[in-house]
Amino acid sequence: MIDTLKLVCTALLSFLIMDYVWLNVIAKNFYINQLASLGRIENGQFRPILWAAFLVYVLLALGIVYFVLPSIAVDENLLSVFMRGAFLGLVIYGVYDLTNLSTLKNWPLVLAGADILWGSFATAAVSVLTQIVRTRFT
Repeated sequence: MIDTLKLVCTALLSFLIMDYVWLNVIAKNFYINQLASLGRIENGQFRPILWAAFLVYVLLALGIVYFVLPSIAVDENLLSVFMRGAFLGLVIYGVYDLTNLSTLKNWPLVLAGADILWGSFATAAVSVLTQIVRTRFT
């Protein structure tokens, strides 16, 4: 149980850091421009509902710990971990973005594509980081 909690916390912290840098530094203007008519944006800054955003990251972390890690051996190569994480990210972000694309009038196709790619990469990278912690510290 303690080891599982460590892994969930590792994945959670990794997601929070990566997405903070992505959404607030690297791709901030892209997301603000794409979501101008839909987003919770005030004075050029996103103002999300923090408890809901936090729960998203908890669910993403749980997804890695309960779906990616159990499907691989502790000593499996990191490329396999990356690919399995990327697939989970593709499923999660694909469902989110394609549902929005199909149901919302102003959900941009370019945003859906970029977000799915980012989500696949981020989930893959966090899966690798969490696997490294799993093999070295649990």
